[in-house]
Amino acid sequence: KDKKHKPPYEREHSIGFTCASAAADAPLLENEDLVNYIHSVGWYIAECTDRYDMRFNYYIIDTDRVNAVSCPGGYIVLTKGLLKLLNDESELAALLAHEMAHVIAGHGMIEVIDNKVQIKAGTAFDSLNKQTGGATEAEKDLVAIANRAVSIANSPKLDEYEFEADEMALQYMARSGYDLDGHVRLLNTLMSKHEQTIDIFDLNYRNHPDFKERLNRTGKALREYRRYNGMTFSESFRENMVF
Repeated sequence: KDKKHKPPYEREHSIGFTCASAAADAPLLENEDLVNYIHSVGWYIAECTDRYDMRFNYYIIDTDRVNAVSCPGGYIVLTKGLLKLLNDESELAALLAHEMAHVIAGHGMIEVIDNKVQIKAGTAFDSLNKQTGGATEAEKDLVAIANRAVSIANSPKLDEYEFEADEMALQYMARSGYDLDGHVRLLNTLMSKHEQTIDIFDLNYRNHPDFKERLNRTGKALREYRRYNGMTFSESFRENMVF
C-alpha cells in the first residue's frame, strides 16, 4: 500500500504524535497511579463527547510550568505545574474537556490545512522511534510540521478556538455529571496565576487569550444550565491526585 496516501485520520494521528513529542520538552512524570487517574477521568468524559470512538492519550510533563497542549489525533500534553493548581475533579474535568474539545473540533488540523503545510506522515511513527545518524526526508517534514504547530499555537488568531472549546467543554461536563462551576474556578485560577507570573506562558507554550473575556462568555453560556446541578467529586480527587 502506498504510504503517501494514508487515510485522513491516520495522518492526523501521526501529526498529533509528532506535535506532542515536540511539546514534551521535559521528562514525563513517573507516577503511574496519577497518570491512570487522569486517563480514567479523560476517557469517562470522552464517552460523553461526539467522538467517543477516539482514543485520547494524556501525557504529564514533569515541570512546574503551567500549561496544556492539545494535538491532532487525541494527544494531550499536561504539565505537573498546571495539575497542582486544581482543587477537585470537576476542575480537572474542565481542563480535560477543554483540551479534548480542541481536538474534536479539529482546530489543529484546520490550521495545518489553512496554512497549506505539506504533510508526509506515512512513516511518522517509524521515524520518531528510530535512532539514526541523520534526518530522513520524512523526519524533516515532521519537524517542519511540529515547528509550524508551535508557531500556530502562539498565534492570537486562536482566540475564537478557545471560546469554542470553552463552550464545548461545558456540554461535555454537563453530560458527564460534573459541576460546571469547576470550569469557572479553573479559569479564575489560571487568570490569577497568569497575572502573578506574567511570563508563565512562554514562547514554547500556548498563549491563551484574555481570561476575562473567556469568563464573560462562559458566564453567558452557563445561563442555559440554570437548572443543572453537577458534582465536584472532591473525595476521589484527593485520593488520586497525589504527586
